[in-house]
Amino acid sequence: MREFKGTPGEWKAVLPQSSNGWYNIEVYKKDSEYDIATLYYGTSIDDFEEVRANAKLIAAAPELLKSCINLIKLLAFYGYKSPKEIEEAQKVIDKALGND
Repeated sequence: MREFKGTPGEWKAVLPQSSNGWYNIEVYKKDSEYDIATLYYGTSIDDFEEVRANAKLIAAAPELLKSCINLIKLLAFYGYKSPKEIEEAQKVIDKALGND
């Protein structure tokens, strides 16, 4: 299995920022000044809630990926071979690692 080549470490979402009339939420590596992603939204609260949820998901991505990989390894260790859910999880892991 390939390794994650993205920014290592814990990521965090910084809510919200305003610049030049745009509102945005930024995702950073914890304890870093460099952003990983910037998500823009309009002035509607619905836009904000959706973008905030997306930012939180992006910020959790490295931990989610690591947890999924460890869970698949654990299931394989205990002999679970090919339930549909395991195959689906492996496809998503492969996609995240660029193996799709």
